[in-house]
Amino acid sequence: MGNIGADFGPGLTEIGSKLGKEVIYESIINPNAGVSMGFETWQITLKNGTVAMGIVRSETNDELVLALPGGVANSFNKQQIAERKKLPNTMMPSGLQSMFSQEDLVNLVEYLAP
Repeated sequence: MGNIGADFGPGLTEIGSKLGKEVIYESIINPNAGVSMGFETWQITLKNGTVAMGIVRSETNDELVLALPGGVANSFNKQQIAERKKLPNTMMPSGLQSMFSQEDLVNLVEYLAP
């Protein structure tokens, strides 16, 4: 949010102006219900058998860059990629709401919403 945190998922600074509170709750409780375009999880398999997953951060004719939680990015030569597939689940883990008390969850959503 703002300058704080890793550049990985959708920015949270303006999320409340784009999504209503119900959608924010749904995104936390059931993150796989709707994945924002550009934040889909991709899996690639290299010709040497190495498997990697992440969000496509950038792509050129020669290179694919996958971002991982924490903001780490890995670059891959596209000539070395044997398979690439979009996965049905987001990289946001399910069950995050269990880490919060009900009051903390409400406070988080109130903070994010305008």
